[in-house]
Amino acid sequence: MTALTKNMSRPCKAPPGGLQFRSLPLIGYTANAGGNVAHTVYKGAPVFCDISDGDGYYRAIITNDAAADDIVGGIAIEKQYVGSSITANGQKNVTVAINGVWAFPKGSIAITDIGAPIYMADDAVAQTSSTTALWIGFLVEWDSTYAWVDIEPACGHINAVPAA
Repeated sequence: MTALTKNMSRPCKAPPGGLQFRSLPLIGYTANAGGNVAHTVYKGAPVFCDISDGDGYYRAIITNDAAADDIVGGIAIEKQYVGSSITANGQKNVTVAINGVWAFPKGSIAITDIGAPIYMADDAVAQTSSTTALWIGFLVEWDSTYAWVDIEPACGHINAVPAA
């Protein structure tokens, strides 16, 4: 799996009443990944709050870096770049969708996984394995190309599937 390197027009099925959006503060250059690291949130990328680096501030998912107390923020609907001139946390925001059924390249997901929790180890491909990955929702549809994930149950919650 690899992270996004450009904007992605990710297919989405909006719920009745439409998509809901939220503006999230991005982690600054000096705090990202231990300090002084530029980062880009591409359109279509899942965005999360890495509690160990940026309490309350967000960025795109970093490959295999999710922890139990991280929080999924939503799906970016715009591209934002945080470079060395954006030093403070929250100096720049990204707009995300916090509901809807979103299409992700499915990796090893099968039709028998419908209803299962879905995770992302990077900002590109969905998977059923939770190891170092972020819970982003539940699989509600599957086709030959995509895993269709309802993100609303995960948005704004810690990286843990709720008990049944």
